[in-house]
Amino acid sequence: WFEFSFTAGMVAGSILVGKLKIHRPGFAFCWGLLIVGATIALMAIGPYFWNMILWNVAAGLALPYASVPINTYFQLVVPDAYRGRVNSAIMMASMGVMPVGMMLAGIVTAKIGVALMFIVMGLGMVGASVIGLLDGPFRRAVMPESGVLESRLEAEPTSTAELEAIAT
Repeated sequence: WFEFSFTAGMVAGSILVGKLKIHRPGFAFCWGLLIVGATIALMAIGPYFWNMILWNVAAGLALPYASVPINTYFQLVVPDAYRGRVNSAIMMASMGVMPVGMMLAGIVTAKIGVALMFIVMGLGMVGASVIGLLDGPFRRAVMPESGVLESRLEAEPTSTAELEAIAT
């Protein structure tokens, strides 16, 4: 039930986010991450099964609000010639930190306990989202219209300088 509740929330959240027109992906990412962090921290309060399920559904609902717009933004602003490399670098970094994070989480959980670890993880995510909200250029980044980018890319760029001009 616990994993299913998160997945069910994510599926429902993805459908809801797909219906929204999000103009500021950095802002959406930060608020989605803040909500996920808050729900994780709230899982420490009253470790009852149905409370955990409720907060897990809420975390699942909020995660797509963070991830879908920022991924769409990257797809729209990174030139075709670099998109695969950028996506690979992002995936490599995210997959590379997972084992380190799991190891550290295991060590810290053994020292402070599960309930306090939920609070630490949640507040860490809230802190990261606040840092993003304080970063003006990230917070104010605007989702480009796909038609604008298509018109900029119609004439195939032939040099690195032209590709860099498209990216800016």
